[in-house]
Amino acid sequence: MSANEVINFLNPCRSYWVSKTPDNRIGVLYPEDSGPTWYDYGKSDFASPSGHGIYAIGGFREVTSDGYIIGALTDYYGGRGDVYFFRLKAR
Repeated sequence: MSANEVINFLNPCRSYWVSKTPDNRIGVLYPEDSGPTWYDYGKSDFASPSGHGIYAIGGFREVTSDGYIIGALTDYYGGRGDVYFFRLKAR
């Protein structure tokens, strides 16, 4: 299991992949068939404020008991970074 995969114990047949999109947003994918085919789940409205890029996405390895995918990311620029937290509703 990769560092960005989130397991949904509320629905064990569903996992999510959280990563950076080419336009510096957070994107989420999910499989319907245990992995061979992935679908867009959504993309954040949030984009890297610096425009330089999202780095070091991390998060809780399971969907929370109230049904959310949660985590943090760093907006890295000029030798420093600002940390942001994210939360999105899992299906």
